[in-house]
Amino acid sequence: MRKLTFLFACLFMIGVGLVNAQSLTVKGKVISDEDGQPVIGASVLVKGTTTGTITGVDGGFSITVPAGNRTLIVSYIGMKSTEVQAENGMVVRLQPQTLEIDEVVVTAIGIKRSEKAMGYSATAVNSEDITMTGNRSALNALQGKVAGVEITSAS
Repeated sequence: MRKLTFLFACLFMIGVGLVNAQSLTVKGKVISDEDGQPVIGASVLVKGTTTGTITGVDGGFSITVPAGNRTLIVSYIGMKSTEVQAENGMVVRLQPQTLEIDEVVVTAIGIKRSEKAMGYSATAVNSEDITMTGNRSALNALQGKVAGVEITSAS
């Protein structure tokens, strides 16, 4: 009886070891391809699952990935999402994502409408008008371009 109990205990331990061997803990770092600085708060997800984490202040992350799925999706606002194969000590470089806008129509209450459908006049601001100001903030670049628009900072 003792031999049988010992045999079952050994088989159970081997089974637990095999289950744990199916997952891998991956540690890595996410940096900007533009300047090599760490990307703080980037999202790192295992593709096809809800398992994920975010990067710390040094751009580092640690995530447990299952054996059958070693693909990670790394994303951050303003950067292109990247799919990479998980490996320990990996360094992921995110490239900046640039968007160009020709024209934006903003109504008083934020409802999107075509310019012709509005019952009042609309002032158009071209992208060149915003970029020529040299401001880093699009909101500050709008100041003085449209009548009645007043932009104040919180601080």
